Amino acid sequence: MAELSKSKRPSNIMTDPSLWKIWGVAEANLKDARRYLVESIAEIDSDRYSLTQFDEYLSQNELGLALGEIASIAEELVCKAAFWRRLEAAAEVMGRTQAAAKYREKFLAEVNRH
Repeated sequence: MAELSKSKRPSNIMTDPSLWKIWGVAEANLKDARRYLVESIAEIDSDRYSLTQFDEYLSQNELGLALGEIASIAEELVCKAAFWRRLEAAAEVMGRTQAAAKYREKFLAEVNRH
């Protein structure tokens, strides 16, 4: 992962190197989830869904808000198991255990659907 410029780094809370690792893992999983969500949206050929707010949250390092935004969009779609696995991983590394458990259930439901 390329090093971010200081202007893109989250303020004050990100001075601990372990937090940078957590942030990087969460961000990578959210970006992967976005890719899977775009595929789900394309399958239904809909202009109804926008990822603009998600992208804004991600660009501002608001990972919790980004997670909530992408999850709320996905609730209306049929998403691949891999999408839910990425959300689970992001939530887990962010310490959002209830959200991670919810996404794990959705992952397993999608796996069992096939």
